[in-house]
Amino acid sequence: MTEKEQKLFTLLEDCKKGKRVAQKELFDSYKGRMYAVCLRYAKSREEAEDMMIEGFGKIFASLNSYNYKGSFEGWMHRIMVFTAINTYYANVRHNTTVEIEEYSEENDLKIPESNIEYNVLLELIQELPEQQRLIFNMIAIDDYSAKSVAEDLDMPIGAVKREYSNAAKNMQDKLRKITT
Repeated sequence: MTEKEQKLFTLLEDCKKGKRVAQKELFDSYKGRMYAVCLRYAKSREEAEDMMIEGFGKIFASLNSYNYKGSFEGWMHRIMVFTAINTYYANVRHNTTVEIEEYSEENDLKIPESNIEYNVLLELIQELPEQQRLIFNMIAIDDYSAKSVAEDLDMPIGAVKREYSNAAKNMQDKLRKITT
């Protein structure tokens, strides 16, 4: 075990024992990266912060299930993504459903070669309708397959592909407007 792996192992074991100093250290070490994940799925910075806090609660509650195989950060990332999905579904229960438009395979996202700042791209993603934002992030950013997204969201794969296509077309249109 490398020194870095040993340090992480010790930190996680201390977190499992409920040591607040270790929990704060873990939170401080990963909060920026996990907030960035949540921010892509959220409608606002406040919602992203709520998602992140909820996600960290789930992480701390689930530490005993982490088996030290694979990336710990990847394990945390997955929890944050599913926290975002749960937030989406909680919001859907309180809102009307989104219409699913026609699917076109030619709507794959093509980002123009330019120096678009991260914050501008993030704002464009946040402007997408909720379901499109969720599916776009999972496929385009977090590299889930359409099949995996369909299973995770309990949706027909055709609906996932349509929503992704619509999201990609919306992003393409938005990018075209700011780069021309």
